[in-house]
Amino acid sequence: MFIILYHKNPDQLIRLVNRLSGDGVYIVVHVCLNEREENFNFLQQSLEGKVHFSKRFRGEWGGFSLVDATLAAMEMGKQFDYQYCYLLSGQDYPLISLSDMKADLDPRAKKQYINYWMQSSLISQSRYFNVIKQKWQESVDRQNHRFNQYKIKLFNRYFFFPGLKNPRPVSLKDRGLNLGKSFLGKLMPKRKFMNGILPAVGSQWFTISKACVDYCLDVARLRSDLKDYFKNSEVPDEMFFQTIILNSPFSEDITQDNLRAIFFQEGVYVRHPDLLSDKDFSKLSSAKAHFARKFDLSINKRIFDLLDQFQSKGIKHGDNKESEEQIK
Repeated sequence: MFIILYHKNPDQLIRLVNRLSGDGVYIVVHVCLNEREENFNFLQQSLEGKVHFSKRFRGEWGGFSLVDATLAAMEMGKQFDYQYCYLLSGQDYPLISLSDMKADLDPRAKKQYINYWMQSSLISQSRYFNVIKQKWQESVDRQNHRFNQYKIKLFNRYFFFPGLKNPRPVSLKDRGLNLGKSFLGKLMPKRKFMNGILPAVGSQWFTISKACVDYCLDVARLRSDLKDYFKNSEVPDEMFFQTIILNSPFSEDITQDNLRAIFFQEGVYVRHPDLLSDKDFSKLSSAKAHFARKFDLSINKRIFDLLDQFQSKGIKHGDNKESEEQIK
């Protein structure tokens, strides 16, 4: 089963769905409430019979609505007979065929494909955050900050208290803000995580078994305290499911590979991955992943054509030495 969290570019979603459609394939799409109604109607007409649309939530980067959207799509998927669930965005695109995906995901292995880092081990596991050595501590501080701060929504914006201090204050404003955050940090009680649960953080995108999906749904239904905690945390979609799975019987089945090729700008802390183009084809064709992100059809259509041709030619995944010549 594929769950797709969509928020823009309807033509790109249609192309993605067409690539993923096949016998015995179930696709559940969440269309963000921020999307224009005419685009939603267009998608309903264009994808009729190919996908199932789940309950819609308003998308907010860093908010809990992405967790709600994922849970609603998972709930809809309970009616389907599937082995594994891919969580995708509308800006993902496959690097291998459906048959290769099925061959890789052997249900007998009972593996869960998810990237995670426990809060206590962030200092030695900071590769996910794509920072060079001297910036490790800054990155770690940012991630630990998610568990320790308070999140408040005012005027349709999120504010975090006491807030993370600027590690390299330059202006008087930066220094003043750092001083204020230090004062708030002493004044406000430190936020505590729930007893008996180890917090985890990682990539939002994962591939997990149906049994693991059902377990996440059960925990979300029974543990209202867990949902309440993450509703007041920064970017909970990168912590909620990771924490549940890492504190579950499925923790022993996790492989530190979410089957995604995602690239970030080197040497700096950035929130969003690189936008991929046809110039990235070589590294994508050699990537040992099922999907890559992120793409934008309105900016670079050629990379979609190259990846489609790459698959239609039946070129073995990872053999990229002659791939560009073969698809010309």
